[in-house]
Amino acid sequence: MTTGAPKDGKDANLKLEYSPAIVSYIDLLGMKQLLDDAGGDASIVASVLNTFRRFTSPTHETRDVWKWSFVNFSDLVVRVVPILTDANVRYRMGLIFHEIMDLCYLQANLFSRNVLIRGPHCRIHQC
Repeated sequence: MTTGAPKDGKDANLKLEYSPAIVSYIDLLGMKQLLDDAGGDASIVASVLNTFRRFTSPTHETRDVWKWSFVNFSDLVVRVVPILTDANVRYRMGLIFHEIMDLCYLQANLFSRNVLIRGPHCRIHQC
């Protein structure tokens, strides 16, 4: 692991630890078109956004055991899946396989609503 301090000099005693993780950026395509097509019916947009969040957010078990995290910004989701967790080392579940399968389930469920996702842009980073 690497440690470092912020470059701007603030709180120079702060140490950061980095570890390998899968980082996925997932974006809904055609959000403007979806809003235009929905007209005044917010339930259409809410249904798509709820499906998007449901299939991209980790469960409580996933957060606790596998240490996955998730941030949602309207029609963009960022997922971080640490690689060197005790659970992953012990069970060797195939994190990349499961990340890809989650994204396939997401796209399949949104496709039925005529919505596609951009990306996903998956990278293994030191986070």
